[in-house]
Amino acid sequence: MNNILTHKDFSIGQTVYHEWVYGCREPLKVVGIREYELELEGDYSGGTHNVSQQSWLPINNVSLVSKGKHI
Repeated sequence: MNNILTHKDFSIGQTVYHEWVYGCREPLKVVGIREYELELEGDYSGGTHNVSQQSWLPINNVSLVSKGKHI
């Protein structure tokens, strides 16, 4: 069985986690979808500044599970 996620597995507004953003510990909202990337919105400051930012990141590093916590 293939467990690799593709752009078809995501929808706008969905909450995901990304390996490059605090090791999958910061919830991010999907605001854009490309074939190999997701535009993710969230607090990239580590939660200390309450700043909402957006960035395009590769899908292959996205998780639907927070590190240490199943969603």
